[in-house]
This record gives sequence, C-alpha cells and structure tokens, in this order.
Amino acid sequence: MSPDQPVTDPAWPPGTVLIEDLSQPGDSEVVLQPRPTTSPNDPLNWPLWRKNLNFALVSYYVMMVLALIDVATVTWGPLNLELGFSYALLNDSYAAGCGSLCIGGLFLVPFALKFGRRPIYVFSTAIQCGISVWSANMQTVTDLMLVNILSCIVGALAEVLVQMTVADIYFVHQRGLTNTIYFWFMTVGVTLSPLAGGFITQSQGWRWVWWWMAILFGAGLVAFIFLYEETMFDPSPIDGIPVADKINPNPQPDKEDLERSAVDKSDPTQEGRLMLEVLQVDYSIPEKTYRQKLALWTNSLIPFSEVAKHCYQPFLILFSIPGVFFMAIVYGVMTACTTVPVTTLSAVMTLPPYNFNASQIGLMGVPPFIGTTIGAMICGPLSDSIALTLAKRNGGVFEPEMRLWLAIAFTPLVPAGLFMFGIGLNNGSHWLLPAFGLGISAVGIVPPSSAALTYLTDAYTDIIADSVLGVTFIRNLISTVFIFAQTPWVERFAPKPNEIGSNHQRAKAFICDAAAAGAHLAVLPEYHLADFFPSHDPTIRQQCSNWKTYLNNYCALAKECNICIVPGSLGELHADNTIVNAAYFIDNTGSIRGRYEKKNLWHPERAYVESSKNDTRHDLAFPEAFRELVMQGAKMIIVPAFWKLSDASDVGLKHNPRSEGDFLDAAVVSRAFENTCAVVFCNVAGPANEGFAGLSQIAVPFKGCLDKFQGCDEGLRIVSVDMDILEEAEQAYKIREDLTKPDWHYGYSR
Repeated sequence: MSPDQPVTDPAWPPGTVLIEDLSQPGDSEVVLQPRPTTSPNDPLNWPLWRKNLNFALVSYYVMMVLALIDVATVTWGPLNLELGFSYALLNDSYAAGCGSLCIGGLFLVPFALKFGRRPIYVFSTAIQCGISVWSANMQTVTDLMLVNILSCIVGALAEVLVQMTVADIYFVHQRGLTNTIYFWFMTVGVTLSPLAGGFITQSQGWRWVWWWMAILFGAGLVAFIFLYEETMFDPSPIDGIPVADKINPNPQPDKEDLERSAVDKSDPTQEGRLMLEVLQVDYSIPEKTYRQKLALWTNSLIPFSEVAKHCYQPFLILFSIPGVFFMAIVYGVMTACTTVPVTTLSAVMTLPPYNFNASQIGLMGVPPFIGTTIGAMICGPLSDSIALTLAKRNGGVFEPEMRLWLAIAFTPLVPAGLFMFGIGLNNGSHWLLPAFGLGISAVGIVPPSSAALTYLTDAYTDIIADSVLGVTFIRNLISTVFIFAQTPWVERFAPKPNEIGSNHQRAKAFICDAAAAGAHLAVLPEYHLADFFPSHDPTIRQQCSNWKTYLNNYCALAKECNICIVPGSLGELHADNTIVNAAYFIDNTGSIRGRYEKKNLWHPERAYVESSKNDTRHDLAFPEAFRELVMQGAKMIIVPAFWKLSDASDVGLKHNPRSEGDFLDAAVVSRAFENTCAVVFCNVAGPANEGFAGLSQIAVPFKGCLDKFQGCDEGLRIVSVDMDILEEAEQAYKIREDLTKPDWHYGYSR
C-alpha cells in the first residue's frame, strides 16, 4: 500500500473511507477500516476465531432474548384456559413489552459504555434466567404484565450491545455479513421459538416452555462467564509507554488477519487528508492474561456524568441526523412486518376455519425462518462484495450508502408477501397461502433490515450506541402502536355476528378443545350462531331454515368427542313461518335428551321470535323458574344467555354503567344458594363498545362463583364442579325438603 494513499478526508460524509488500495499494480488490496492500533489487546487485532467466538455468544444471546419475548404467543391458548387471561389482555401484555423495549436501553446502555460490554451481557443473561423461572410460576395478571415488561426492559440491550460488539471487533468490509448473521439469529428467535414452544406446550404443558427458557439462559450464562471477552478497548499507555510508540523489530502478523494498519500521521499539505501507514501488531506489548480477559468489568476513564448523557443523546441524534431517522423508520417498519404476523397468527388461526393448536401455530414459524435463511444466504455475501465492487469503481472509496442498493432490490417482496398473508387469512384460504406469504416477506425483510444496521455501524461508528438506541426506540414504538391497534383492528374485520357458518365452525373448535381437555359438558351462549333479527341482516330469517343441519352437526360432534353439549340456542324457522328460540341438551352419544323453547322473550326479540305457549319460564331473572326446576329434581341449571350491559337502558346506565353486570353476578350466585343447585351461566361475548357483558360463570352453594370471565372477551374455560357439595348444601339449607311441603307456595306462584 502506498504511504501517500489518502485514507479519509474530513470533508467526506460520515463513514466515507478508503477501503480499496488501487495505487499498487495488480490486484487491489483491502484497506482495514476502522484503523486498529498496534496492541495485541485491541479486539480489531484478535485472531478471527476469537472474534467469531465472541460474536457467536452475542448472537446466541440475541436469539434467546427474542425467543423469550415471542415464545409466549403459543402459550396464549393454555393461559386463557387455565388462568383466564383474555386474548385482548395477552395482546396488551405483548404490546407493553414492546413499549418497554423502547426505553430499556436508554437506562442500561450507559453502563455498557462505562463498565464495558461483558458485565451487561452477564447480568442481563442472569436476569432473563430469573424472569424465565418467574414466568414458569405465573399465576396472576400482575405476573403476566411484569414478566413481559421486565424481560423487555432488559432485552432492550440486545440489539444495541450487538452493534457495539460488531463495531468493536469487525472491519467495515466484514460487517455486512456479520449483521446479516445477527439478523438471522434474531429471526430464529422470533420464528422458531414458537415452533419449539408449541410442541413443548402440547407435550409437557405451557409452564415447561419457561423452564426450558431458564435452562437455556442458564447455559448461556455459564458460557458468557467463562468464554466472553470484553471488547471495549482503551488504548491507554502500558507501563507509561504509549501503545503507538512501541516498536516490534520482528513483527509476525497473524495468519488470519495479515493486514494491520493504523492512522498514525497526517500530512498538512494534503488539506487534512489522513495518510496510510502500514503497521504491524506489536507483540512486545504484554497480552492480557485469561483472568484479565474475563474480568467482570472494565472501568472506562470516561466519568459517569458524561456517560449518563447517553440517556438523552439518542433523541438528539435521532431527530438531528436525517440518515439515522430514515434508517429508524426502515428498521421499524421491517420489524413490525415481522412481529405483527406473529401475534396475528395466535389470535386468528386458532379460530375456524383453521382451528390450529399450539404446535400448529408454532409450525407457522417455519416459512419465515426458511425465508430469512434464504435472504441471509443471498444478502450476507452480496452485501460486502457489492460494497467492495462499488468502492473499487469509486476509486477505492467506500460510502455507507453503497449498502442500500441490495435493500432496494428486495423490498418489494415484503408487501407482496404480506398481501398474500393478509388476504389469505381474511378469505379463509388454505393455510399454505398465508404460510407462503410469510416466507416471501421474510426473504424481502432481511436485506433492508441488515442494511439499516450496517449503514449505521459504518457511517456513525463513533456514536453507534446512541444511533442504535434511537433506531430501536422508533422500531419498538412502531411495533407497539401496531400491536396495541391490532386487537380492535382484527375485531373490526373479523367474521360478523350473523355469519352463521363461520360461527358454527368456531363453536365446534371450542367444543373440540374442551373435550380434549377432559370436559364432560360444553355449553355455548344463546344466539351463538346469529342474533336472528332481520333489522340487523335481512337475509338472516331465511338462514334459520337450516337449523336442523347445525343441530345434527352438534349431535355428531357430541358422539365423536364423547361430550355432552348444550349448543346455546338455535333460531328455528318452521313451516308456519314463525321463528322460535330453542335450546337442546345433547348427551355424549349424540342423542337429544331435552328441548326448550324460550318463553320469556326479551322485548327486542318479540317482534321477530315466537314465544313458547307451553314451556316453563326458564330465565335467570325469574327466581320462581328455578324453584319449578328444582321441584322437578334439577341439580344443575344451565343458562345460555344473550345479556348485554346496554340492556339497562340509557336511564339505568346513567345511574350505574355496570348495573347489568352487578345484577348478573349477584343473580347467578343467589340462584345457586337459593336452590342448592349448580348454575352454569354462559353469556354472549363481544366488543365492549357495543354493550356486551360476557361474565360467563359457574356458581355452587357454599363456594359461590367457582370461576368466571372477568370481561367481554370470547374464550374457553374448563371448570370442575363437585356435585357432592349440592347434597351438603341441601342438608344445611333444606330447600328441596321445604319445597315439597304443601304450605310452602306463595299465592302468585300457584
């Protein structure tokens, strides 16, 4: 290399450096950027195996952090079933985690700048291991929220620390490949952790997902303690002798990094251009011992008051440097295109027509993994080779923007794949279409994501921590907004209440899940297929003529799954052109053991539904109806309902917006105590802004409410009822004994 070859120029934009030496005859040589010192302790001078070992450990760290965040989605079904967490709550907990990712790095990265990368990796891995144990023992909503928030606050370090590590140990011409590998590991954590988690959930239970995470984080902790070397390098004098002034008379360059060069002098006649001088690693400088390499922390000479400024500097950089802001938007959108489909799968593909279980949801992570792998195999080698080729054509001068051409070529694949995914789910297409869409979009996501990170590392190496912090803030902010908006968005475009066929398939899926969990009886709410009001859908009346088809399907399902079914109520259009609201009890052989036509119609029904002329008024609002059933020997009374909070009318809602909910809670428990019977109340669910109450619950005497849905979200709950408690209650209250006495009845009830 020519000593007169300019390396960089203060007038050049950030990151623009000489990377190809074209001054020599024959093949050009790669100029190492950034410029290493002569110290063997400089991470840039490490042998390649030491660099790659460190990078492998941090890649594992990133994979595990992302896995901890995303593996939770496949446990949502069991969490909903066992702990009663609604899907809206679970989605909000995921979004709260994404919000925590925005701010976690702002508070923790200054410690990495002051005390080095190693202590942060070690302590954060230990904390994530502890959080995994906490998750395995989760019981309450507080647990759910805190484990998501805390794991993401600590996990926010992942992306920033990795970029700091890459900048510490790799040269410019190596960063494209390393960042692509990093992004591949990150995607493995996002896409394959649900796959593994799904199978673990199916075979060992959802809590074992978190026990395995604790085991894997524990293994990572051991590896970081004994193998990870500090990469923060302080070229301070050793024994009072400046590193740059020490000379090795017999240099022996490392075989894997033969070219070592440093900026050591400048020529004022070249208008400030820095000149290239060939230097060799000075092995007379004592190399750190194994114990020194693995010191828990390395105290930087920078005062902490200066380091603390990095809590707010990312925002100054983000909004004052257009290049950083643009890359933040690019990276944020690409990440949202990765994370939003993950939560969509768990919320949508568990429903008809897919009815996926946890392991099947996990398998949907395979297509994006394959797509990411293909994208990484293409992007990794091409990113650096294209940069070198363009630099050669540019007189050997590399510009960070040269990384972006590859990203532009692949970006159209992202919307194309997401359109396949979204349209496929919306139309209920075969699962291959949304799966293929995820794979296509994943191929396109890799190059722009990798290019954004590599561009920042190349162009803003000196402020990489602040730059990446700003980028991750915007990235996670975009993801948080998308995920918080996702639940109402999906509800807005979900199947409508009067789509009878789709709702029937959804009901069958819930019944199958209940049977698989060991339930003996499945109860659906009233009007679970449609509300049968022509004012809502003029075609719905004619659809009621198909009621026998759905009833027969439920009978066949009861026999197939060996479960008794009360399929809410069915709107039946009969030959006399009247609609009746009928409920059935189907036993586990598929035989109909009872039928009831609703007699006490709620006033909105009366214009469209015919009241029964013969059946007893079986209604929660009428205590005497329960008395009548108990006198006939009933021990469990099942109440499918379509009861809304808005039924209280505007006047009632002004007094108490939750008046109907209070009434339902009190009535269910009261009926159980009054009649020494079990009451199974299954109410319709729906959007809260439309007045739906939910509050499905089961009550028995003595214990009161055994379990209930706290809100208006759709879901499945399995509850065990000890029927012996009914006999114990009867012995205490003598209700049934009193009902047999001739003088018990009041005049109005005769």
